[in-house]
Amino acid sequence: MAHLKARQGASPTSVLPGTTPSLRIAAAVGFNRAAAGVMSAYRLRRRFGEANQALHAIGELDARLAPRQDVRTG
Repeated sequence: MAHLKARQGASPTSVLPGTTPSLRIAAAVGFNRAAAGVMSAYRLRRRFGEANQALHAIGELDARLAPRQDVRTG
């Protein structure tokens, strides 16, 4: 049971038994960089989504405030 508890919060170093410490450290660094990259991509996507919504809202507001032209007269 203790083994299962240790694996629930498993870090990359605990997942690689029988490896050298330097390899475990390298794996941990790679794992952390990959996780940071995924989070950065998520944040960037969210920021672009927020910016896109803001631009869309500005476009709608601009369309409402712009003087309407009669389609027949141009």
